[in-house]
Amino acid sequence: MAKTKKDAPVLTPSEIIKDLKQKHFSRLKRLASSDEEYHELLNIFAASKNTYGGVSRREVKTYAPDFILEIERALPSLEAIVNDPHRFIKETAEVVGVEKAKKITQRSIEHMSQNTQNIRSVGSDGTIEPKRVLNMFMDDELKIYENRFIMTLVRRLQAFIELRYKYISEHSDTRHSDIVKLTSEMKIDEVSYEFETKMRIVVPSDDDGKRHANADLLDRLLHIRKRITYLTTSRFMLEMRKVAPVSDPVQQTNIMRLNYEYQAAYRLWLFITRYDVLGIEYRFSQNDIEFKEDYLDDLHLLMLSSYLTLRSDHTMPSDKKKQYFYKPRFKKVRLDVDLTDDKIIGKSVTFGVDVKKETLAQIEAKIKRAEAAEKRRQLRLEERAKERQLALEKREEAKKLAALKALEKKEKERQRKLLLAKRKQDAILAKKEKERLEKLRLEEEALLAKAREQVINVAKMRRKEDE
Repeated sequence: MAKTKKDAPVLTPSEIIKDLKQKHFSRLKRLASSDEEYHELLNIFAASKNTYGGVSRREVKTYAPDFILEIERALPSLEAIVNDPHRFIKETAEVVGVEKAKKITQRSIEHMSQNTQNIRSVGSDGTIEPKRVLNMFMDDELKIYENRFIMTLVRRLQAFIELRYKYISEHSDTRHSDIVKLTSEMKIDEVSYEFETKMRIVVPSDDDGKRHANADLLDRLLHIRKRITYLTTSRFMLEMRKVAPVSDPVQQTNIMRLNYEYQAAYRLWLFITRYDVLGIEYRFSQNDIEFKEDYLDDLHLLMLSSYLTLRSDHTMPSDKKKQYFYKPRFKKVRLDVDLTDDKIIGKSVTFGVDVKKETLAQIEAKIKRAEAAEKRRQLRLEERAKERQLALEKREEAKKLAALKALEKKEKERQRKLLLAKRKQDAILAKKEKERLEKLRLEEEALLAKAREQVINVAKMRRKEDE
């Protein structure tokens, strides 16, 4: 029982195309074998002045997982530090007015006992009323060396990942391709027929079976990039944005030695500092296509079909036919730019090499063209050198202006600091003078009180004597 259409196996697009190709050329070959005129015209095309060229190219890429694994191991430690960074508790002592004091501590009492000038009055019951007290200000300092190290590491890591992400996003498309180029010139009597075509097929590369592994590594790289973006926009990085970064060699402080998270960050610093490769490997292979007899027969059928498709009132040859017969030539094909190494690694590779023997005149003309091209290249180089020199002079002038402005700004800042220091010194001197006058006033008042008491005592003694 014959299979119905529903029972037929489902074919892939490539299998369907292959089946159609076989059917198409089978029909053309049957026509050539059964039709004498068609067969004769096919022989004329086969013996025409034909040139064939073809290139088969393979591209394979491989992502190195080592830098992705290393960053994935260290990222949790970096995130833990950024979310809860180490802080240094800074304690500052300052004598302030009693109304500004936040808390009276044991140290405040000890300071008051040693500096009685800060006491306003002492009550009859021993109650002390202070005028000024020692206040302790507590401040947590974030901008310590260890956190500066983390801030610098996050910035370096972002540059490290962005460089590789940008390169991969621009050059990750590897492909396999075949290019076939045909030219034909057929002459019957005084009538010429010319044919020229170029066929190209491009398919995505399977990267030697590593396509899925590469896609997985790329997804992990994108995930790492998102996590690093979170780190660079965190509150920690915002608070550290104006802090000076650290540079090699990194000093391993006690915190960095004893804290696991900082140790993991330090190992990542060493890794990305020494990792000077891109982390992506490209391999290319390229071979000339071999034109076997059966392949040439198929190409002749293609040329004949194209010729018969052409509509023109001038395509009929004369009754007296004179034919010319040539041997086929095979030439190398120049690849399109998007199928060369230049699209990935920027190298200019030329494939258009003609193997036909050249005459002496052709060689001399080729040498002259090369000399003329070299002269044009030298002129371009000289013009570019002049442009670079002008640009360099402009940059130097801009640097000088920037340096002058920086000096002026520095001088203004120095003058401002001197003025602030002078004002501060004047304020300190005024304060000391005020305290000295206050002390003199108190001493004078004490002397006056003592003298007044002495006068009263003398007066009392005289009264007693008079009595």
